Amino acid sequence: MPNVSGMVVKTSEEYEAAIRQMQAKANKLSQNLQTLPARAVVKIAMNILSASVLRAPVHDGILRAGGYLLVNGMLLATGNADGSIEVLSSEDIPLNDRINIRIGFRAFSEDGYDYALYQHEHIEFKHPMGGQAKFLEASLDENTPELVTAIRDAMQQAKREAIL
Repeated sequence: MPNVSGMVVKTSEEYEAAIRQMQAKANKLSQNLQTLPARAVVKIAMNILSASVLRAPVHDGILRAGGYLLVNGMLLATGNADGSIEVLSSEDIPLNDRINIRIGFRAFSEDGYDYALYQHEHIEFKHPMGGQAKFLEASLDENTPELVTAIRDAMQQAKREAIL
């Protein structure tokens, strides 16, 4: 009697059923490998935005309010002047085999220079009202180990769910 993926197959109907079951598992694994790691990355990206908004230098809050998170071109969250973030989209973001995440800050002075970039890069600036230079970079560095772990865990979860 042939053995198909751990199942003893006696008839052609059992063989076809076994093939359908294996195909369903393969499809589930493929779907999970696309979506679960992407969702994990989005979650960490949200943490990075949150941490960087809190680290952004404080003067009048315009820089903190300029924080944003784009996922596959959709604005998912923005910073608030008080250091919190606001999640703008409660619907699921379309995730496929590619994910494009952009975390940044947009804030310009009255005379048009890029205030966000200026504050981020000048490590010699003092911030008596709070915040620091390299606010986005430091938040990314802080979350990189979590990002790697989250992707690994999501891939393992995808495998476990497909096997069940």
